Amino acid sequence: MSQMIRSNVCGRVLVFVFCALVTTTNCKKIKASAAEVNRAATANTEKLFDDYSTEESQPRQLSKKQRQKLVDSFQRVPAVEVQSSDLATAPQFHRGYPRVSDQATGETSLAVDVSMKRPSTVFYAVLGKGSPTPSVQEVQSGLGGNAVAFGSILVKDEDGTGKGLSASALIENLKPATGYRIFFVAQDPSEPSAVSPSPVSVHSEGNSDSDVVYTKDQTPPSFTAEPRQNPYPGNAEDSVTVEVQVDEPCTCHYAVVEPESADKYSSADIISGAIEAAFASSFKVRSGEDSLMSALDALLTTPQRSLKPSTAYTVLMVPEDSSGNYDPTPTAVQVYTPDLTPPTFLDGMPIVEDETEESVTVRTGLSEPGVVSYVLLDGSTQHADPSLEDVLAFRGSQGQPPVASGTIQVGEERVAEAELSGLRTAYPYNLFLALQDLAEAPFSSKPNVNPEVKKISVMPPDLTPPTFEVSLGDVGETNATLEVRSDETGIAYYVVLDQCGSSEVACAEPSEDQIRAGHGASGESPVDAGSFLLSALSAMGGRHLLAEESMLAGANSTISGHMAPRKNYSVFVTAADDWGNLAQRRRLSGTTTDTTPP
Repeated sequence: MSQMIRSNVCGRVLVFVFCALVTTTNCKKIKASAAEVNRAATANTEKLFDDYSTEESQPRQLSKKQRQKLVDSFQRVPAVEVQSSDLATAPQFHRGYPRVSDQATGETSLAVDVSMKRPSTVFYAVLGKGSPTPSVQEVQSGLGGNAVAFGSILVKDEDGTGKGLSASALIENLKPATGYRIFFVAQDPSEPSAVSPSPVSVHSEGNSDSDVVYTKDQTPPSFTAEPRQNPYPGNAEDSVTVEVQVDEPCTCHYAVVEPESADKYSSADIISGAIEAAFASSFKVRSGEDSLMSALDALLTTPQRSLKPSTAYTVLMVPEDSSGNYDPTPTAVQVYTPDLTPPTFLDGMPIVEDETEESVTVRTGLSEPGVVSYVLLDGSTQHADPSLEDVLAFRGSQGQPPVASGTIQVGEERVAEAELSGLRTAYPYNLFLALQDLAEAPFSSKPNVNPEVKKISVMPPDLTPPTFEVSLGDVGETNATLEVRSDETGIAYYVVLDQCGSSEVACAEPSEDQIRAGHGASGESPVDAGSFLLSALSAMGGRHLLAEESMLAGANSTISGHMAPRKNYSVFVTAADDWGNLAQRRRLSGTTTDTTPP
């Protein structure tokens, strides 16, 4: 509302006069400058000034005559317009307002409350955390529509009592866990010129930024976790590497457990450490925008809690943000400790067993799952031993093809075998073996090869006794000739007994082993016993029993146990080949001659 005040005196006089007319108004509340009044002065108004005003005067009650005289004087002076903004006052906030309601604030919204001393329209503008303070006009316009959010709140006097002048607004579509500055400007709905002289901001209790308020974070971090392919540079055999990428800074709790026990643990168990784990700890993720490589091996190689090489584990991971949000179910990552060493043979391995005359079985035992490559070469020829590359390529040192070759797959049981067949009986061979990892093993990105080549001499055994022929000739008074012919080299054994006499006489015959031991069936001493080699130089070789050898201990028969003239004797013979196979015994009978006259 504008008022027209007429005066021909200075502003100070007009202030007093107007106060005098409106006696219930305090003069100090009216602001009028001297430049806004008509400087024309008349003697009458000066007289009024002298009569009614001094600089220290206070408004007083005028008589009816005095009031009329003042009115007449104002009607005779030019008009000066005083703007309403000079007289109106802006609506004021109650103490503690505006404010943000923490309970109603969410991840993408802020709830603001305002409480006014009179009905008002409250404009607000939401700006970024580091934005400068806007002007009144910028708040009212929402920075020309460029504010993060803006609007107005109408505060009404609903019951006409002037009490309960409060209202709220929910500012939505904001970013989670983000700081904002909110500015407010209050305006009188019935007097647009009555507006806050400067924006008012809210502040969040407990924040270092005095007028910055934050949306909440109620969502656990989003992350991915994948094992790094092993072996990874810097890893040891008792460590693993997991790559983690998150969308916000967090603390990543984890525990390394056996795969079969992974399902029984919750995220709370992982965070509290109330689990049985090979190792448990946590690490900080500094930035949610960067991929963080967390080398868990730096944490898992303590002497007290090292992992087993070439072993499967499950890493249970729980990222927790600064607001304490985490998924109740941990994320399971399947990992394997790397295999950085090749397999080796167990003590006493490999061995050749279950031998037949045409085959052998090679039995291997390894320190870990792996592949045994082998080549079987002819051992009767003189060649250099094959190299590691030769064995892995299944060839001899001169590139010659092997008698047999192949691989033996050794799994988790760590023991395996292979049969080599089609061999020659009692023929020399050389077996060469090389070791490497299983290529498909999950803890190996490439096979580790053992640089050593193992060599074993192999010869299929002779399990068949020799076939032999025996004859007794040139029998004399004290000697005879024993001739043995065999189909293979070896040794012939014999005993001479006189108890049995001729072959027609039944007696207890010694066994093959007793003949080889040099005694009779009952353990008695023979007349003579011995052995001789069956040489290969004479294919069906023989040996003469001469009187001067031990079989014929003397020239006469005066000593018991020596062959005597004109007496029947039995000779028992067996033959053994070079493998110790004993042939079935043979019995020969003969009678010594008597050429000596009585």
